Amino acid sequence: KYFTDLFDYLPLTAIVDNQIFCLHGGLSPSIDTLDHIRALDRIQEVPHEGPMCDLL
Repeated sequence: KYFTDLFDYLPLTAIVDNQIFCLHGGLSPSIDTLDHIRALDRIQEVPHEGPMCDLL
């Protein structure tokens, strides 16, 4: 249980060396800027739809 709960706290995206944007899933049509990503409430289970779901 603790291991799977850990995934609710991992970062959604990363920027490497201020040049490379990394994410697991794809870009979300509802996200226009990095500030939109920063504003997402990450500490929760991943929803089945919406911006967070799109990124993952």
